[in-house]
Amino acid sequence: MAESFPLAFLNRVSTVGRCLPKLIVAATAMLGGEQFVRSASGATASAEQSQRTPGRFGAGWNAAEGGVYAEADSRWGTPPLTVEMWAKVGDARDACVLASHGMPTSSDAWEIGTRRGSGKPYAVVRGAAIEPLETEAVVADDRWRHLALTWDADEVRLYVDGKVVRRTATQRVEGPVHLAGLALGTRLDHKRPSRAIIDDVRVSKATRDIVASPELPLVEDDVTLKLWDFEESVEAYLARWTPGGETNQRNLPYPHRIAEFEFEGEDDWRDDRWRLTQYGPFLSHSFLIPGRAMGAKLTAIFLGGGRTAVFDAGSCGVTAMLDDVVVQTNPARFGLLQKPTLSGELLSYVAPRKCWMRRRAPAGGDGATADTITRDDWNPDDWEAMPADSLDYAGLRLRDA
Repeated sequence: MAESFPLAFLNRVSTVGRCLPKLIVAATAMLGGEQFVRSASGATASAEQSQRTPGRFGAGWNAAEGGVYAEADSRWGTPPLTVEMWAKVGDARDACVLASHGMPTSSDAWEIGTRRGSGKPYAVVRGAAIEPLETEAVVADDRWRHLALTWDADEVRLYVDGKVVRRTATQRVEGPVHLAGLALGTRLDHKRPSRAIIDDVRVSKATRDIVASPELPLVEDDVTLKLWDFEESVEAYLARWTPGGETNQRNLPYPHRIAEFEFEGEDDWRDDRWRLTQYGPFLSHSFLIPGRAMGAKLTAIFLGGGRTAVFDAGSCGVTAMLDDVVVQTNPARFGLLQKPTLSGELLSYVAPRKCWMRRRAPAGGDGATADTITRDDWNPDDWEAMPADSLDYAGLRLRDA
């Protein structure tokens, strides 16, 4: 017997009502703002401290508890594109999806992961390569591995630990394009977690030159679409480690009242003597320069006339030159919570790892010659990274030991 109109209507409303939470979760992950997914069922929550774990640099993300979603953006699947990430895959029992964009039916979808059983990395770029990029390298060994994928009009390349392990010519594959988001540690269509820890994921709207595994955390620049470092924000850190409020905060190592000052407006909260301290032509500190990767052992050399050079003792070279420099400090908690920032016009910059370079040996030669880089003869193709087993490299390391 056919259902009467009211009964049929109520049955359909009830079915939709039961499915609505899952539909909202799926739509939000694909088209909405950034979400942190805790389980394969699609339950969402804000970034929780429990899912952060020791990473390659500072904190990482435990993808076994769920992935990370970013909002839908057509740029995720538009070449030129570079995807860089650190991943620690425990074993090869299960397949791992480390980073992915789009749905499998979309011609701009791509994916980086490891194969079940072998632990070998692969990359799928549906809009540029008919076959997946496979390699014999094994990365499911419970060690930190740096993976990268570059995609431009000419070539698609897969990197492991700074080396190209597979490359193929770009083949334009026609098909529908579905606007969708980006997922880390899972895929948009199934949302299953992966047994891996990921860290320092950067997606860029350019083809980057991958020459070695990064020795420092990545930074954002003018071609960065998104950088996930999974570090706790300054605001969250201060809120978690600062006594305050009328109620206890969870996981604090002390009762909520241990000092007479508890609020930022009180005099004892701020101390600006660090900014007022006088210093001479040299100032050694772990400085920050906005948007640039900097080493930990730096010396600012004030040359006069507003010019400042920044010497990196770790890479044994001048990494930055600035004009009209102002040393900015944060007076919160006596100025000890944040590194001072060198603010000014950046005249030149060299990444710390690029200071460890040597001139390539001539064809048929038995070794590279030590030399200096000058403006007149600088050609990137003439220089190579200094091998870690060379005496020059060891000497620089011993000097800092």
